Amino acid sequence: IEAGQCIGELSLVRSMARSCSGRSVGESQILIIDRDRFLQILKQDTELGSKLSWLLLKRLSRMVGPEQQDVLIENLNPDTRTKLIEIESFNIEPEIFIELNESVQSEVLQLLSIESLTKIIKRLESDNAIKILENLPKNTKEQVLEKLPPKDKFLFQEGLSYPEDSAARIMQREFTAVPSNWTVGQTIDYLREDKDLPEEFLEIFIVDNDFKPIGTVPSSRVLRTARDLKMNSIMREMPVLISVNMDKEEVGLTFENYNLVSAGVVNKENKLVGMITADDVVTVVQEEAEEDTLRLAGVGDEEITDSVMPVSYTHLRAHETPEH
Repeated sequence: IEAGQCIGELSLVRSMARSCSGRSVGESQILIIDRDRFLQILKQDTELGSKLSWLLLKRLSRMVGPEQQDVLIENLNPDTRTKLIEIESFNIEPEIFIELNESVQSEVLQLLSIESLTKIIKRLESDNAIKILENLPKNTKEQVLEKLPPKDKFLFQEGLSYPEDSAARIMQREFTAVPSNWTVGQTIDYLREDKDLPEEFLEIFIVDNDFKPIGTVPSSRVLRTARDLKMNSIMREMPVLISVNMDKEEVGLTFENYNLVSAGVVNKENKLVGMITADDVVTVVQEEAEEDTLRLAGVGDEEITDSVMPVSYTHLRAHETPEH
């Protein structure tokens, strides 16, 4: 640990023996505090309590792994969560934020600064970013959009202009497409050199001179094919295209009927503007099915996204590792 950091704070909260020991590697000044005095200070200084809670949250997050960090945040006391957001050191990762349930997301969105919101939007995939933008108050949304690069601002404004239940609202605007007359070698060189490509992609769209999609090629096939072959010679034709205005439920049925893994999304000129994956469709289907089920059971809209997954302390302890 470094100057200003602490050790043994978990034992103060849990009133249990510490899980690790520390050894000084040089001359050090150490402040020692017992549990009773510690709790007394917390009552007198709520900001200190909030900062300590954030420290605990970050350390517990490392213990349970990133897949459970959203659950930790969801199960904080609302007052504690508010304090955490207000202190300067609060810095939630965008990937964690998007996994929070909608009620907690809405609560956090109202408290985050324009700078924090912009940072989250910049680092998310476009479909998730639009999902956040559409829930912001109009004034806040406009301020965030003004802080984005012009290209991103235009894409998000265009996405928000489509109906809420349309394919355009769930499509990803990050995709990889190459001309049909390119060779495999040209494609591989492009994939290596272009820094604006998505971090991960399984399929490459093949487009004609008008940027209309005519087929796809799995990225694995590109790597296994001779460099001099044309991309249109190894592509597979697309069985169906998704219109930006297609209803989300119809998108789900299309994926089911054609057994799709992904599909290109086209505008009214049939030009490729995005893609939808099976994961996107599964999420939509699950959300709609859950909402329909809850409504049939008489649960109001405000209760649908309430957190119902408390984290047990026993589960957290099982993942603890000694700190040094």
